[in-house]
Amino acid sequence: MSPAERAYARHGEEGRRRYSVYRRWEPQARNEVWETDHAELDVNVLPVRGRRLVRPWLTVIEDGFSRLVMGWALSLYPTTAEVLVAIREGIVIDPERGPWGGVPQLIRFDGGKEFLAHAVKRAAGELGCAALPTAPYSPHQKGKIERLHRTIGEGLIATLPHYTGGARRANGKLYAQPAPLSLPQLRTRVREFVDAYNIGHRHASLGGMSPAEKWASSAAPLEVIEPQRLRWMLMADQTRKVEKDGIHFENATFIAPELARIGGTTIEVRYMPHDLRSIEVFTGDGWLCTAYPQDQLTREESEAVIQARREAAREMSRRKAAASRKARNRIAPLTATGTVHDITAVVGDRRRRDRSGSNDRVDAALRVLGLGDQLNTVIRPRPASGEPPCETGA
Repeated sequence: MSPAERAYARHGEEGRRRYSVYRRWEPQARNEVWETDHAELDVNVLPVRGRRLVRPWLTVIEDGFSRLVMGWALSLYPTTAEVLVAIREGIVIDPERGPWGGVPQLIRFDGGKEFLAHAVKRAAGELGCAALPTAPYSPHQKGKIERLHRTIGEGLIATLPHYTGGARRANGKLYAQPAPLSLPQLRTRVREFVDAYNIGHRHASLGGMSPAEKWASSAAPLEVIEPQRLRWMLMADQTRKVEKDGIHFENATFIAPELARIGGTTIEVRYMPHDLRSIEVFTGDGWLCTAYPQDQLTREESEAVIQARREAAREMSRRKAAASRKARNRIAPLTATGTVHDITAVVGDRRRRDRSGSNDRVDAALRVLGLGDQLNTVIRPRPASGEPPCETGA
């Protein structure tokens, strides 16, 4: 009996995987094949809301050619949204993160995880690339991504407080631990580790090169998509209301010129969970604008916000003036019972009304009062005593 057969008999499927021999396959260029998977991290952290410690999940996208971490997302439980966010981060080229990005030719994923399969197939269909699940019980088809998860676990997670694999007492409880990390703090640590891994981690299988160096060694062209076309891949958060100073979100206040005209309006915020340099603002009519933290605005962006507020104030003044010129409801004087007559007068733009307009309103009032026979008549002075009465006429 071979070692693989003995391991299978003793440890089951896990033992068979450990001792089986597979043919190694390597992509020939960057963005040829991406691998994606998620794993529950062996560390307990504090969620944003609540006091009970939880184990978060990490979704990772890796380029098979360079071993570069293209994108990732941290969550309390992985959903379609986290997968789409991770893929979006891998596609968008961000100079602050590195020169890597672009649309892959193929995305490999675990076929047994339904939400992962749905998200990858949806993204592939929108981006025009292929999506292919790994075969059941074939860990060698996603060996690179599983090795990456192990590297993250050994290089980062095992060094954090409340690591579940740490030394334990006889009763099974961990020894005294420092204060646990919050989920935002863990997010920062993961970001730092991923950046250091991409630039400085040396791979024996890459000939001693780092993922960034291996990526740069490929001359394959990049299919670039503007970030604006990928807004549908952003996380959707609960709605917010536009306050006087902007949008309050994640302990920051975001502002944009377009918000000056919609104060008090309820909007939806879409964002990257570990990148809050900007947020996307949506209303019922669709995308409205990109908003930035107020303390990070450039001088030009600040001036644009101020100018938008001034224009909004002028617009409000014009609307107020227009409202004051609207019809003012009036009725004829009530001297007895009967029908109430509306003699609404429209106030013109100028305070002084021209004579013809004023006469028209007087004529209308005379008709309502039953004095229409006095219209267009010349009123002459009353004759002196003893003189015949004056004739009236046109």
